[in-house]
Amino acid sequence: LTANKCQLTTPPTAFSGAPAQTWLASGAACGSDLPEVPACGLEASFVDALPGAMRRITLGGGKCLHVIPVMLTDKPDGFSCNAVKARPACVVGVRQDGTATIVTLAGGRDANALKAEIKIPTDPVRHKPLMAKSRSGPLMALIPADMTVGGNERDAQGFLRHYVDHTLATCVGSVAHCREQATYQGDRAVGELMRRVWNPRPLLSREDRTADYQELIGRVVGGDLGRFDREKKLFAKLIMQNEVAGSSPYQMLDAVIRNSGISWGAHQIDIGANASSEVDLFWDTLRRWRKAPGTGDYPKLRDADKVRACLSQPIRNFFVDQLALFYGALPELNKGFRSGLGKASYEARFKTYLDEEVARGVALGGLFKKSPFAWMYYIDQRNQRGATRANALKVIGEDMSAGELASCEGVVAGEERLVAAIKGITETGDHYDIDRRVTNLKTFLQQELGASLGRVCG
Repeated sequence: LTANKCQLTTPPTAFSGAPAQTWLASGAACGSDLPEVPACGLEASFVDALPGAMRRITLGGGKCLHVIPVMLTDKPDGFSCNAVKARPACVVGVRQDGTATIVTLAGGRDANALKAEIKIPTDPVRHKPLMAKSRSGPLMALIPADMTVGGNERDAQGFLRHYVDHTLATCVGSVAHCREQATYQGDRAVGELMRRVWNPRPLLSREDRTADYQELIGRVVGGDLGRFDREKKLFAKLIMQNEVAGSSPYQMLDAVIRNSGISWGAHQIDIGANASSEVDLFWDTLRRWRKAPGTGDYPKLRDADKVRACLSQPIRNFFVDQLALFYGALPELNKGFRSGLGKASYEARFKTYLDEEVARGVALGGLFKKSPFAWMYYIDQRNQRGATRANALKVIGEDMSAGELASCEGVVAGEERLVAAIKGITETGDHYDIDRRVTNLKTFLQQELGASLGRVCG
């Protein structure tokens, strides 16, 4: 991964366009006109193909799928926004095979074009990837035409067009340069779209996710955590609410942010960014489970273990082989970490994490001695953004004078300074999540410590 040629400095506003077509449709929705088929294959670009890249795949039983056929190839000239190039794939064949539908995608319309077949089951589920690796390299995929973001349905083609148009409108330079930048941003947006529509969370049922969440809460909060027992239990519940609410702490997750990798655990060990000791724990746990007597044969996990360094990266660094392996291995990964061995391994690490981080937080002076919000926010941000950025909060809080902290108003003002500092070093698009975490923390402290949030005033 060499030069990063991405030069977009002002991110676009959040996309809010409703779907033009639902992904899985039936009846009249399967007969409406679609835009003319754009150019496709190796010589095509999403800069030109949108908004006509969506295709309709006819299924049995009067149903159809609306999808964006995509061909992904490794970038031979270095890393630019991400490691793969995205092009609109050509749909060159659709046939029925029993109850399944087989779609053939290709890198062109000539007989020698690179091809791959994707099998669509009778009852397709949107969050389960439809992709296939061709023997010659490219990864072919059928990306759903709609996606859910923040509980709202959004148009997938519109999402891609939004990023391409923004780049063309804000780029400074020659036409060729701006088109190149738009192509890079289109590649990046296709990668993000895949990560959103095929996010791993729904691979476990809501019931299983809730049961796993409550199991870990009970095992950690229900026992004696030793020194700072009360503080550790408070923070354990908070970090789980902030990081994995609605998910299982034992399943694979993807935060779908710029440099995030595969993540796991109540405090979301990101194997593309976290310390090597936690990354090693991830892989060693899988290996011990895979080799334990009676586990069975899991070939995708064997393959993943062979290229663990390649998968221990931000997902946007993945080449097509890693993308295919990641999405294909998700069910096996979840099974390993939800095993008894996997759960015990993570629980031990989580307790050690609580020992280390809570001791660090409660030892701080200044504002942090007056405000549970302050020290919890500090270690929450250490977990999310790393020590360097969190240390800015440490400096602000410990530098506040006794006079500034003499009243509750001063303590509250200090808390607000911490939040403003984080917003000042993050993009505007991240502020929604910052506000969410702050609201979670304040609500949680009010429930646990009362209206004062445990502040020590005066």
